[in-house]
Amino acid sequence: MNFKNQLNQLNQLNQLNQLNQLNQLNQYILIYIMENVRENSNNIDTNNLNEISKPFLLLTLITLIINLYLFLRCKEDSIKLLLFGGLLIEISTIYSIIKENQEILTILDQCFLIITLIGCVFFDKIYLCFIVYLILTAFITREIYNVCFFTSYAPKELNGTLTIFIMIIMILMRIFFQKLYPNLLKF
Repeated sequence: MNFKNQLNQLNQLNQLNQLNQLNQLNQYILIYIMENVRENSNNIDTNNLNEISKPFLLLTLITLIINLYLFLRCKEDSIKLLLFGGLLIEISTIYSIIKENQEILTILDQCFLIITLIGCVFFDKIYLCFIVYLILTAFITREIYNVCFFTSYAPKELNGTLTIFIMIIMILMRIFFQKLYPNLLKF
C-alpha cells in the first residue's frame, strides 16, 4: 500500500514536471513575441502573408509538438481522434504557410474553429488546458498583429474576438459547474 502511494506521488511529480516544462516553453514564446514583434506590429502589411508567416509558423510548430505529445499520451479514442484531427490541421497549416496558399488557410481557419469548439465541449483534464492554450494564443496574436493569422489578408473581425470570449466562458463554466478543477492537470 505504501509503495503504491509513493508510485502515485512520483507519477504526479513527473506530470507536474512535464507541465512545468510546457509552461516554460509557453513563457519563452510569449517573451519572444512581446520583445521582438510588438514594435513591428504597426508596420505589418496585412496584404503580404510573408510578413506574418514566421511567427505563425513558429506558433504552429510549437502547437504541433504539444498536440503530438498529448496524442501519444492519450488513452481515450474519442479524444485521440480529435487530437489527430488537430494534427492534420497543423500539418496542413504548415504546408500552406510554406507554399503561401491563402485559400487553404481560409478553409483551415474554419476547421480550427470547429475542432476548438468541439474541444471546448468534450475535452477535460489536460486536454482542456490545451484548448485554453490554443484560444489564448489566438487571442494574443490577434491583438498583437491586429489580424487573424489564418486570414491575414483581412483585418481581424469582431466575430472572431467574440467567438474567443464565448469559448473561454464555456470552458470556465464547464470547469466550475462540472467540478473539473481537481483533475485539470492530469492525463
